[in-house]
Amino acid sequence: MALLARTMYTSSQLPVRLCILLLVALVVLAEEFGLDMILGAFAAGTVVGLAIREEAGDPLRQKLDAIGFGFLIPIFFVTSGIKFDVGVLLESPTALLRLLVFLGLFLVVRGAPVLLYGRDLARRDRLPFALYSATALPLVVAITEIGVP
Repeated sequence: MALLARTMYTSSQLPVRLCILLLVALVVLAEEFGLDMILGAFAAGTVVGLAIREEAGDPLRQKLDAIGFGFLIPIFFVTSGIKFDVGVLLESPTALLRLLVFLGLFLVVRGAPVLLYGRDLARRDRLPFALYSATALPLVVAITEIGVP
């Protein structure tokens, strides 16, 4: 740990490199076992998240956020969007209806708990917070990515 702390602000960036190595290793391992690579990436994120959850992990967390949000997540959404077949969705009215029902249920299940914050939130802040709480696009995309053969 002392070595990691000492190299955090040097050109070696050893903690960042170790996290990326873990990510690649778990993605390859998931692929070798016939699992989706997203599961390997999720596992790596869980392991690293547990390791850096203390306040001392803030600098590494910031660097990993920059890599993730600036590089990896946009690539994930572009590749997911390329594979999305809008034509199939629009072919069937029932598929479109099911999508709307799913989105409505998603809003209810993830957005309705905001009502529990009635005493803590101003009335005008509840709807925006409920809509924000209901958005979980990365999770939905990851789940559907795993579920599509």
